[in-house]
Amino acid sequence: MVKLWNQDISSMGYGMASLTVGANAPSEEQAFSCLRTAADLGCLVWNAGEFYGSPTHNSLTLLNHFFAKYPEYADKVILNVKGAARPDFTVNGDPEFVKSSVDNCLALLGEKGKISMYETARIDANMPLETQLNTLKTLKDQGKIAGIALTEVNAETIRKAAKVVDIAAVEVELSVWCTDPLHNSILTTCAELGIPVMSYCPLGRGVLTGSVVTADDIPQGDYRHLFPRYQAENLGQNRSPEHIRENIATVALADAEMALIDSIIANNPVAGDRFNAHGTYDSQHRHLGKSGGDSHQHSPFLNNMIMHIDGVDRGAASEIERFGVAGIFSEFTGVSAGGILNPPIGTLPGIDTATERHAAANMR
Repeated sequence: MVKLWNQDISSMGYGMASLTVGANAPSEEQAFSCLRTAADLGCLVWNAGEFYGSPTHNSLTLLNHFFAKYPEYADKVILNVKGAARPDFTVNGDPEFVKSSVDNCLALLGEKGKISMYETARIDANMPLETQLNTLKTLKDQGKIAGIALTEVNAETIRKAAKVVDIAAVEVELSVWCTDPLHNSILTTCAELGIPVMSYCPLGRGVLTGSVVTADDIPQGDYRHLFPRYQAENLGQNRSPEHIRENIATVALADAEMALIDSIIANNPVAGDRFNAHGTYDSQHRHLGKSGGDSHQHSPFLNNMIMHIDGVDRGAASEIERFGVAGIFSEFTGVSAGGILNPPIGTLPGIDTATERHAAANMR
């Protein structure tokens, strides 16, 4: 179990992007079934976005309808909401823009919805960090949001932010295909400060489940076509002959087995950056899409899994286990015949379109 908001919750959350984004999004009734199943299984931390869909059909409008039909869930859910992005998905940390974003999110959620945690889509490099955080603190003091979260920031920013406001959670990508947080001090910093971490894309956006073997397996119009790792030449290197199959059950692994997984990760480096270069340059025209650190722009499509962190550095796979990554809930599309506890079917439409890493020299 994970402790968040002084309550014990499941270590698995539910990411809502795929419920309202893209041509393969489910019907509203299917989405409702997914949400109810998630909540009934104890997955009560949900990740929504002001821009997870269109202005008139997104995860917040979906929740508005859901809570109206099933009001008994409204007080059970811990809702994390991302906002403050322009139509081109670049972040805007201007105080008035952030305030209008929160007001819009509340309006979209309706009277039964509430924002447990709010994140600006990324830290705005053109606005002082303290200004952005104090804007959120004002909104918290006004009762419009209950907590402040961060997404895709580096360890230094987490420390700075924690001195300005209480940070409810930090969201990063983490899987055996993306182990950066194990080595760039993000997890150890959050552990030291007692900040829960929300981890998204634990299944490598379908690659680790076997649903994406070649670029042809990714549907037309899917954002993964924009990313270097999902290009044909890189997928050919990144896919092994024997596909890694998902295993939703909790499995106890011996030290020798963990060492073998560490060896596999070390001997099979991932080819290609995670994101393309579009919109990923800072004011000095430095590319932000490669090495670890803050990222200041993104598209909204993030799926979440809550995990608890405690421990010290070891090997990559060993650390993922030690830090308590217990679930793969976040990448389910939620519309398979067996409900949400089914592997992805390769249609997850929402992926980060800009950047999530920032060179160490650019750390705020």
